Amino acid sequence: MGSIPINPRENDWKYVPSRNKTPAYSVFSLPIQQSQQDDRQYRLIRLANGLRALLIHDPTADKAAAALDVSVGHLNDPDDMPGLAHFCEHLLFMGTEEYPSENEYSNFIASNGGSTNAYTAPSNTNYYFSVSSSHLHGALQRFAGFFHSPLFDPSCTARELNAVDSEHKKNLQSDGWRIFQLGKSLSKEGHKWRKFGSGNRESLLAAGRALSLPPAPASNKDDEVQSKDFLTATSATSSRVPSPAPSASSSSSLSDMEPDGGPAGRETRRRLVEWWESEYCAGRMKLAILGRDSLDALTDMAVELFTPVQNRGKDPSPMIRDSPLGPDEMGTIVFVKTVMDFRSLEICFPLEFQDPLYRSKPGSFIAHFIGHEGPGSLFSYLKRQGWAVGLSAGSTELGRGFDILRLNITLTPEGFASYRLVLNAAYKYLTLLRTAPFPAFYFTEQQKLSEMRFRFSEKRPADSYVSSLAAAMQKSYAPEHLLAGSKLLWDWREDEVRKALQNLTVHTGRVMLMGKSHDEIGLSNNWLKERWYKTEYQVQRLDSEVVEEAQILNDVPDLHLPGPNEFFPDNLEVEKLDVSEPLKRPLLIQESSLLAVWFKKDDQFWVPKANVLVDIQSPLASVTPRHAVLTRLIGELVTDALQEYSYDADLAGLKYSFSGYSHGFQLSLSGYNSKLSVLLEKILDTFRSLTVDPVRLSVIREQLKLEYENFKLDQPYNVGMFWMRYTLQERAWTPEEKLTELHLIEENEIQNFLNEILHRVFIKVLVHGNVLKSDALQVARKIENILQPRPLTPTEIGLERSLILNTGSNHVWSTAVPNESDVNSSLVYYCHVGDIKDESLRPLLSLLAHIIREPCFNQLRTKEQLGYIVSSSQVQSTGSMGLRIVVQSERDPSYLEGRVEAFFDDFRDILAEMPDEVFRGLKDGLITKKLEKLKNLNEEANRFWTHLTSGYNDFFRAANDAKALQDISKANILDHFMKFVHPSSTSRRKFSIHCRAQKAQSVKFTSLAAGEYLKRLKAAGFPVDEQLYLQLSAAEPPLDAVKTFWLNAFSEQPGFSSSSTAQELLRSLDDLAQEFPSSDPVSDTAVELHPRNTLISDLVSFKRSLHISTAATPVADFHDLSVSKF
Repeated sequence: MGSIPINPRENDWKYVPSRNKTPAYSVFSLPIQQSQQDDRQYRLIRLANGLRALLIHDPTADKAAAALDVSVGHLNDPDDMPGLAHFCEHLLFMGTEEYPSENEYSNFIASNGGSTNAYTAPSNTNYYFSVSSSHLHGALQRFAGFFHSPLFDPSCTARELNAVDSEHKKNLQSDGWRIFQLGKSLSKEGHKWRKFGSGNRESLLAAGRALSLPPAPASNKDDEVQSKDFLTATSATSSRVPSPAPSASSSSSLSDMEPDGGPAGRETRRRLVEWWESEYCAGRMKLAILGRDSLDALTDMAVELFTPVQNRGKDPSPMIRDSPLGPDEMGTIVFVKTVMDFRSLEICFPLEFQDPLYRSKPGSFIAHFIGHEGPGSLFSYLKRQGWAVGLSAGSTELGRGFDILRLNITLTPEGFASYRLVLNAAYKYLTLLRTAPFPAFYFTEQQKLSEMRFRFSEKRPADSYVSSLAAAMQKSYAPEHLLAGSKLLWDWREDEVRKALQNLTVHTGRVMLMGKSHDEIGLSNNWLKERWYKTEYQVQRLDSEVVEEAQILNDVPDLHLPGPNEFFPDNLEVEKLDVSEPLKRPLLIQESSLLAVWFKKDDQFWVPKANVLVDIQSPLASVTPRHAVLTRLIGELVTDALQEYSYDADLAGLKYSFSGYSHGFQLSLSGYNSKLSVLLEKILDTFRSLTVDPVRLSVIREQLKLEYENFKLDQPYNVGMFWMRYTLQERAWTPEEKLTELHLIEENEIQNFLNEILHRVFIKVLVHGNVLKSDALQVARKIENILQPRPLTPTEIGLERSLILNTGSNHVWSTAVPNESDVNSSLVYYCHVGDIKDESLRPLLSLLAHIIREPCFNQLRTKEQLGYIVSSSQVQSTGSMGLRIVVQSERDPSYLEGRVEAFFDDFRDILAEMPDEVFRGLKDGLITKKLEKLKNLNEEANRFWTHLTSGYNDFFRAANDAKALQDISKANILDHFMKFVHPSSTSRRKFSIHCRAQKAQSVKFTSLAAGEYLKRLKAAGFPVDEQLYLQLSAAEPPLDAVKTFWLNAFSEQPGFSSSSTAQELLRSLDDLAQEFPSSDPVSDTAVELHPRNTLISDLVSFKRSLHISTAATPVADFHDLSVSKF
């Protein structure tokens, strides 16, 4: 009798012995369940070291991709070094033993038409890339070294510490990050969920700094506490006066700025290597590789390149079994101050870990009802009361082993003030769910919809696909369910649903009420601050009245469970025809002075889906700021009126959007074509017969007000890019201009404007997918019959144009970052190149942007560490195109501009000295990108629609540009770079936006100033532990913190603080800080711009000085009307 395998499913794996030089491995012998739509081949293998790899053969793939997921994330960080997993993710990109150059991997990927990225999550870290198919093996060679022989080069330590810190500072004013961390920080004491996952310099260097210090004096308890303050950042909730110790707001010490981070940095690196060797284990790794190579060839690559990864015998799926919400956290309400002006209420409930329950998905079943927006739903009730404008619900895996069910409600001002009533309604709906029966059709409907989604799921970009699959391989899915586990619903388990519902009570949930101000609900004092983001909050137990009311059975008649979904598709047949080759563009099947109808029958994806895209153009849409706001309001009111009706359609896979924009209104429908015409007709009817409800108008006006006001709180680089677009668009309005008009608009004006704007329009329509020409023409008839518009004159159609910078100009406009609390500034640097219609210049610019991307990022972010946000790109608009560099940084924008222009000098040399074979590789990589195949129906529709709405109808642009690229030489690129971009050019047209932070950098008390101050302390006879003093002063703390510290220290010496000596010592701190300033360029704001630049004092006058581009006209006339297709 044979031995019983330890793994009960071990018999499903077939052992493959080593052959030639290929190590042994095992292959999963059962078929992997895949969609009928999926034409790829899959193979699951397990290497000898325990690493599992999913190999995907796609013979049509023009991009290959791979991803590796490690079941270790920031919850595995050491307690004294938060952010270490994230820091590890950064440093793995910086070279391996076989490929030691720090940008070898990213440069290889970029040079061969690919891209790369990674993310660190609570319980896993995911690395992925895409690359041209012919370079997959080379990319995998470089990638595999991350996991068996990374360098963790000491010379990169300080720079990547800065990168992590810059990433953190980018997020300091982001409410999403702030609220996320607050929820973590307020979790159960001792729970791993409390950890600070992204990390910063302080968290990563604190342990190393502490090691370098001598033991604190222990003569009395107060001294111990004070010394501890020197070593670690004080809690945000502490009232202790800050010390001159390193903190989230202080800068690095001189030693920390050494390439290896000095003593503290060396300790951090030592701990990182130790942590990586302990935690990065082959048994915890899941690999997914997609390429057009055969499964055997892909298998050989995986086995050859990843078998060297060590298995360290670690638990492959480390679990955290308990919830982060304990008795002290449940039944509480947390009041949170936000940066942005919005109002939201969230309830989180602990939920049994859903991963092992994937066959029945009870959490998703429950969330379906809580998040429903149709008649009888919680949202419908709250909306009718005027309390809510949005609601979402879902079960979320926080970390491996524990989930939550989250209900989030976006509130109106009335809803915020009445949050107790909102809570009451939410708990009544949960009571309804606990007591209501679940007729069989609920599960059957959800099961069939899941089967439809899986059956007709289409391809997506290769890198995102393998990234999601590698992460899915960490789940509890049976191996044969790797592809289907997250999508299909197999079993109805009412017991699991009822068990989960019993735990969704007022006693088990934690409430968060979020808003910019809480004065209206009587909270104005006693705010605490979260340590890492300084988010202000208060925590209270839910009062007894709320608790009692929440336990009463539902007595709100408007709350009830939904009925059957009327939008369930009743026809999933695909009209499949024999075609020799897919059409490359849609056909123009109807054209008049009123509308143009374009159509393409799906001839390559073969799914029962379609797209209808409608552009209703009117010159009135944004002729003034008031018109722009009116147009936007109509779009929002139509969407609001359709919210209940359209929700079932959305659940059934039929989605729509309707919006007002600068040229009129756009309508988009996509999904199963069976009921598409029903939804289309309802949308058009609602639009044409819109009656403005003053109550809903008030709610929507408030939402737009918040949007316009919150513009000033956006990231500085986003603010800078807005001002760039505003300046170079012929007609554009600022949020302030729109806000001025918003409050003056009443419902009767909206009603009149709708009639006026629909009176005369021009309409573009694209009908695309599993539909016939007759269906497309029927869509056009519906639009005409329902809207009943008249046509515009030809001269009124499509007159959008750009503003063009003058030849030989170098302009700078400087403005303050509106958010006074943001420490970041930004630079948006733009060089105009020419007309987007220029078929010779366009591919040249495209190749220049492609070549410059990696060296720009490598120099400005990786090497110089200017900031986390660094990008270069080609930008296009009507009649215009150019090259744009964007940097967000704590450094002054003038300094950033200088560094960008210094990089241009370096890039000139890089380009001139670039070997021909490298240039050819870069060019081939871009050609591959241009010719990349479409992945799905929506991707094709969006490509067609982009060309149609641009006015150029340039459907063959990518193919034509790819052909033109073949003949472009390195000399061509260098010549055009020197002419259009390099600062030495006398004919270039350059414009930059400087958004300068208002929050001044802290004045630092440098090591030199501290040394001089020590002499004065000794001369005054004040007792000082000299060794401790010098070590602490090396952190160069903020001057304000130093003043506070010595003021307290002097007051502890009886009679000394009032002496003239003490007063003179305190006054001298300012003098010494000025005499010995910091050499850190972050603090250097007195940076002179090159004299070639002209400063703009009046942006509107500058706009008026620019000349106007040509308008968009079709690149060709398409004579399709006599052609009958399908």
